[in-house]
Amino acid sequence: MSSKLANDGIDLVKAGKYAEGIEKITQALKDHPAPLWLLERSKAYLRTQELDLALYDAEKALAIAFKRANRPLMTEAQLRRAITLYRLGRFADADVCATWTANLIKGARATEDDGQQNKVDENGDYVVTSKDVTEENKVSKEDGMATAMGGGGNTKEKSLQNQAYTWRIQALNAMEKTTAGSSGRKVTVVKYPTPSDTPPAKTAKKAPEAPKKTETPPAAQQRPAAKPSTECAPVKTTAPAPAKPIAQHPEPVASGSVATKSSSGSAYPTSSKSGPKNWDLIAAEADEEDDTTKNDANAFFQKLYNGADPDSQRAMMKSFVESNGTALSTSWADASQKNYQTQPPDGMESKKWD
Repeated sequence: MSSKLANDGIDLVKAGKYAEGIEKITQALKDHPAPLWLLERSKAYLRTQELDLALYDAEKALAIAFKRANRPLMTEAQLRRAITLYRLGRFADADVCATWTANLIKGARATEDDGQQNKVDENGDYVVTSKDVTEENKVSKEDGMATAMGGGGNTKEKSLQNQAYTWRIQALNAMEKTTAGSSGRKVTVVKYPTPSDTPPAKTAKKAPEAPKKTETPPAAQQRPAAKPSTECAPVKTTAPAPAKPIAQHPEPVASGSVATKSSSGSAYPTSSKSGPKNWDLIAAEADEEDDTTKNDANAFFQKLYNGADPDSQRAMMKSFVESNGTALSTSWADASQKNYQTQPPDGMESKKWD
């Protein structure tokens, strides 16, 4: 009976009937405090802007999963904490939890003290930057290609890893815009909290507003108001790798193949044809993070690569890497005899990054 209630509740939430869904899941939880159901209700609370309750459910799920030594659910719960903390404006805390998520995926011991929460200055401000994270997550073109083609391991695990990386960049970019000493720069989380048996009062708290979209490229935004730019922002194209931008949520990407901007405004290299990602414009609709494995183009390439014979896979890898993602051959007889050049689409030009 509990399972049916929970499943009905989850279906209602997916249909946008959040209040009804929450009620069903709550009834199911009375009989069986399943961490998975707590995580689903946490998502629902996030959509209704009941952020304190969303955080409580995520931490309750984490505590139960930890007690049961359920590593996959511990990983999802830490990520859920990171997303909710970001919404609460606790950006340093969000990055710490997203880091713990990534470490679990990498195989770190659940109880390992990595000291992430202690990376603060003499004033107690968190010192990790988005540039640090980007540098740490750089991978080779070959590794990126293997991931894009579905050779990066467990799909669910890779999706969570991509989400953890993306939320770290989001949180740190937001934190870098806050003033020194602000609450968003303070680390207050512990790795495994012990929530009380009584949830917080059911009060809604509005999440910090995400930066508004603009049709003007970043460079134009920095110009004086008296000289408005007449340039148009480049049309976004769907890269095979962070599913819809997070007001739609990050697509899975190979770590290090993502471009981002540091607080100083510099752009990092990207293999994406759409150019550097503007993380400020990635909204944060966390309820869609499970859609990160549904990108049609990405699914097509994964299916193509996984279903190919070894020679075809070698041809795809060679052509894709040598052409910087602008060519893809499945014939090893052809690819082995050819040196591929970058061939950008009409109207675009390739740029070599230092």
